[in-house]
Formats: sequence, structure tokens, C-alpha cells
Amino acid sequence: MLIAVVAVNAKIKITSGSADFLKDKATAVLVMDYSEATWEEDEPYQTWCGEDFDERVKISYNSFATGFNKESDDLKIRQDDPSAKYRITVKISVMEQKMAGWGRFYMMCSGTLVVEEIATGKVVCTAKIKREDGNDDYVPNDRVAKCFFALGDAVADM
Repeated sequence: MLIAVVAVNAKIKITSGSADFLKDKATAVLVMDYSEATWEEDEPYQTWCGEDFDERVKISYNSFATGFNKESDDLKIRQDDPSAKYRITVKISVMEQKMAGWGRFYMMCSGTLVVEEIATGKVVCTAKIKREDGNDDYVPNDRVAKCFFALGDAVADM
């Protein structure tokens, strides 16, 4: 019974392949894809963010990489590494928030994760991300940072 509860509550679920790539002492490049992201399944995320969109994409990239690299003993994300073995693409479908209290909110993201071997183009792992969140905060950009730090950490721990 406990196993069923854990599976239902998993925020990252591998849908094909395996997480064996995480044990590889190699590097990966990261792509954050917001091309189809919506805000609370209502309007395009980029429209909702307005002039803060580019900054939030940068924050999500840096925070994911930091969280991932902190947790992963082997595979590391390096920006623009020409010798990288893997490409990790995080495709965000929905960004949303929930109230934590006293004016603080949690930011949450949902979407998909695709890991491919760059040299061959072979997809080694795909996963579904369901409402991953970080700690609550008053400041929207800090909420984004906490959300993606937690996501990077969780991916490294798959």
C-alpha cells in the first residue's frame, strides 16, 4: 500500500528509458523550453510575465543547474560545453502558484523532461514533471528560483 501512495505522489515520473545517465561521469547542457508554457493553464506564460519573462527564464536555468549540480555526484550541467555528452531539455507546459499564507506563494511547474545523447541523438530518458515546487516566498522571481532549484535537485535524485 505504501508503494502505491509514493507512486501517486511522485512529482517526476520516468515515462521511458531510465535514469542511468545520472551515473555517468560526464557533462550535460541544459535547454529550458517555454515555447508552449501557460500561466495556470489560462494564458501564455510569456504574456503573463511581460517584461520579466527573459529574466525568469534565466533564473529558472541557473537555479535548475545549481540544484542539479549540488545533488549529482557524477553528471554535471555545464553551460555551452562543446564536449557535453547529454542534452537535458525541460519543456514547461504550465507554471502556477499556490498561496502559502501571509502573502507568500509557492511557484510550481509542470511539463516534460527529455534527455538525449548528443552524439547519437538517442533519447535515453523521458519523464513527466507534475507540479514541482520550491519553498514559498514573497518575491515572484525568488519563487521561480526556488521552484527550479527544487526541480534540478529532484531530477538529479531520480
